[in-house]
Amino acid sequence: MESANPTIEQPDVDALLRASLDRMNRCSAFYRAWFAGHGVDVAAVRGVADLARLPLLDKAQLAEAGRDAWCATPGEVVDVVTTSGTTGRSLL
Repeated sequence: MESANPTIEQPDVDALLRASLDRMNRCSAFYRAWFAGHGVDVAAVRGVADLARLPLLDKAQLAEAGRDAWCATPGEVVDVVTTSGTTGRSLL
């Protein structure tokens, strides 16, 4: 039986991860500083096998960074969906 949603092959996932990290590093001063502060060379990340080398962020850190963590200009944003999650406080 053929799936309506084919799975992404591992090389494709790795390419998507590299593209995402590259965009984060180019477009967000917050992420550039975050990576540099944790000694992460984004160009050295080759794929999901390297995820353990990346620093973790929590909701409080992203809330504090606010729009500085965005990797899109306000004109590129098509839709903003917010949730207060379990804390009752939205990130935006």
